[in-house]
Amino acid sequence: RAEGMGRTFTAIADDAFAPWWNPGGLAFLESKHAALMHTKLVPDLANDVYFDYASYAQHLEGWGGVAFTITYLNYGESIETEPGNPNPVGTFTSYEVAPSLALGTAITRNLGVGANVKFLHVDLAPAAVGSDGQPGKGNTFAVDIGALYKLPSAPLNLALVVQNIGPNIALIDQKQADPLPHMLRIGAAYQVIHTGPHSVIAAFDGDKLLL
Repeated sequence: RAEGMGRTFTAIADDAFAPWWNPGGLAFLESKHAALMHTKLVPDLANDVYFDYASYAQHLEGWGGVAFTITYLNYGESIETEPGNPNPVGTFTSYEVAPSLALGTAITRNLGVGANVKFLHVDLAPAAVGSDGQPGKGNTFAVDIGALYKLPSAPLNLALVVQNIGPNIALIDQKQADPLPHMLRIGAAYQVIHTGPHSVIAAFDGDKLLL
């Protein structure tokens, strides 16, 4: 559904995709939701470069909404060679995996805030292919913080999200640690038509890389 919205889901975020787009939307969750997604990122170039998303979310009385999510990004298979030897000796797969736990709660009747706490494991290369004999892998954690405000006087939602707040990730050693891509996202969604089961929503998302 989120992909069908043309990647403008930040101010709507009302189901199991909320941890990815805006954990603040979990505050308005009223039932149970599950989501599964598998997409090939460069189907014309490689079939083994893909992204998987799985999530379960539900309403918790007195709390709002809670969700458990796991994402998996596969960079594909690469040829393994030894230092000084250009001939292939094997293959390896590079990937990222990130389980997370999100909670959204209502501050007021119209304002929901939430956080998505995630653990990130990155495995880019085994020690055998590194020039210094070190594997290219590392772990870190990050937090996404979001808010969703529903205007009481109009069918308009406004949203603000900051993603990937957390320490740097070191794939070889701490001297070569890299920051996570901190992202600021804003969104708006206006319900143009709502008649029974039918509705038309005009949505906008804008994002800026902070780091």
